[in-house]
Parts: sequence; structure tokens; C-alpha cells
Amino acid sequence: MRALSVVAAPLAMLFAAAGGLLWHEGPRARHLAVPVLSDPSLPPAATATLIELPACRALQRARVPGRVTALLQASDGALWIGTFDHGVYRAAPGAAPREVGNGAGRELFVNDLAEHEGRIWVATQSGVLVLEPSGERPLTIVSDTAVTALYRLGGRLHGGTSRGLVKLSLATEAAVVEIRGPFGDPVRVSALAASGETLWLGSSDGVYSLPTTALEREGPLAARWHPPVFGTPPAQTNVVTALAPFGDGVLAGTDDGGLVRVTAQATAAARFAEPRANEVNPGAAAAVGTGVALGTQGGGLLVASNSAEGHLRLGRPRSWPAGQVSAVRAGGGELLVGTADGSVLTVECPEDVLARAGSGARSPPRSGG
Repeated sequence: MRALSVVAAPLAMLFAAAGGLLWHEGPRARHLAVPVLSDPSLPPAATATLIELPACRALQRARVPGRVTALLQASDGALWIGTFDHGVYRAAPGAAPREVGNGAGRELFVNDLAEHEGRIWVATQSGVLVLEPSGERPLTIVSDTAVTALYRLGGRLHGGTSRGLVKLSLATEAAVVEIRGPFGDPVRVSALAASGETLWLGSSDGVYSLPTTALEREGPLAARWHPPVFGTPPAQTNVVTALAPFGDGVLAGTDDGGLVRVTAQATAAARFAEPRANEVNPGAAAAVGTGVALGTQGGGLLVASNSAEGHLRLGRPRSWPAGQVSAVRAGGGELLVGTADGSVLTVECPEDVLARAGSGARSPPRSGG
């Protein structure tokens, strides 16, 4: 991202408010992003220290063709695995994974998995598939609309879309809830998380938030904007790829700008000197007790927690075997990790590694179940 040193006053005010300009060229909308106005003579922000944690044991539990993008440990003990372009797989206890769902086309690109209302819900680039626990495909709830993330609130499953949210249920038709930013633009959801009474939405334009009680009303709903590039210190990108609850806010992973801690009061970024550790993979963030485990494109598995003084602590297990961690799922004291080469790992760490992240406490479900 390039910084601007001199901008005319009206234009500077517009950029400071909106984070960029939108114009149209024929049927396509184009976005000119100028997210940071700063003095280029200032030194760059200091990079965060990545602490070396004690080594963890990674046991291969399953393997599938293609990149792992979503994981789910179902209530019947079966392991569900979503992939980047090979659909969804189910591994019964003690059995090898088998492809299920009969997906085709964009349905093969799986973004998230959830267990809800006695079924397995599969968020794909073509909509939401609903499968029986055994793997049979009874119906499609949402079609021809990419659903990027799933999250359960108040017993209701919600999916993220390019217009905001869609409420999902077997009993009723999918209901779209339009969510707009402060300038009336639709929020294109890439990740979802909740902390306290706040729902947080990640997007390519930053983090948005709204009270969970607002979902009881009809849209469009107005969301508050938390742009990472205006944080203290600022991030170098607004593109949010993953979210997980963290304290009274969320920890956001970005495409190449490291991590961003967001609360209602403040936004602060942490960038690493190791470039590939700054690339958090889509959806690869999971609450582990009071901390967060994150998967990166080249920096392996990261663990974020609070120090005794309340400062953000960021570490990585020593000798971590997989550089590309493409999926992370936690729950019931178990940490599952998916990799770009198709491996699914059960991760076992010494107590002093995940204890900093609150090991032993059950994490809230990212997407139901």
C-alpha cells in the first residue's frame, strides 16, 4: 500500500471517510483503494515478535485430495472435510474419508461446514448444501450465491454473502438480511464471529460490527466500520480473511497484513518480520479458550493470547511441520488443522503452549454444532 503525503483537502476528507473511491466501467464496478494517508518520511511501524513456543505433536488423522478449507467434528464422531475444489468428504470413526454430497461445478469449492438441526450444512461458492449425517444430499437451501462463512447465533444458523447475511433453517426459506456500511455500500462478508452481544463481520474493506439484537429486525441493517488501515498502529491492508472472538472483540487475520485486534474502542495491527506469517488463510482462525489459533499461507500455525499485562502475545510451536495451514477448527479440547496438501492433523501441545490460549476450556462453535 502506498501512502500519500499531499492530498487536496476535500479529497483527503473523502478518502479518510470512505477509504477509497468507487466508479463504474460498463457493468462492472471498480474500486480504487487509497486506505492510508500518512507522512512517507516517518519510519515504518515496528514488526511484532513471534515467540517460539514448545513443540506440539501433529498426528495425521486423515488425508484428502486437494487443499483443506473447512473442518467439522460431527456429534456422531465423523470427521467432515471441505476442500478448495474437490468438494466435501466424510470420514467415519476409524474409516478413510469418502467423497459425499455429489457436488459439481462451484459446489466443489467449500468455504465452511456446520452441524445444525440434525444435518450437515456446507457453504460453497454456489450456495449452501444440506446433507444427512451419513452423507446423502437431501436438498439445497441457497443456490447460485456464494456463501463464505457459517455462524450460529441464538439457535439460528447464519451465512455470509456478498450482500450481508442469510438466515438458514430447514423449517423456513432462507431469509436475506442486507447489511450496509456507513456509506450505504453492501458488506461483502468473508468471515463471521461474535463476542458478547456483538456480531463481527470480516470483508475486503475491513471489519464491521452490529449488535446481535439487530438481527431480529428486517434489513437493511447499518453496521459500524472498523478499517484496519486506520488502526493504531495501522495495518497495510483492509482485506480480512478470518475472524475469531478474542476478549471483548475479535482477532482478524488479513491477506498479507498480519493480525488485527478489533474492539469497539480501538483497532491495532500486528505485522511480522517473516512475510508469509502475515498471510492468514480464509476461515483459518479458531477460538481456543481465551486465545486464538490461526493458519497462515507460509508461516505455519500461530497462537495468539493475552499476556498477564494484557498485551497481545503471538507465538508458533517450535519445529511446526506444515508451513501452509489452510484450515483450523477447535472444540471440546481438540484442535484440528488442515493443510494445503490435503492432510488433516490432530494437534497435541504441551500444557504451557495452549495454556496461554486458555487450553482446556471449550471454545464457542464458529459455525454451529
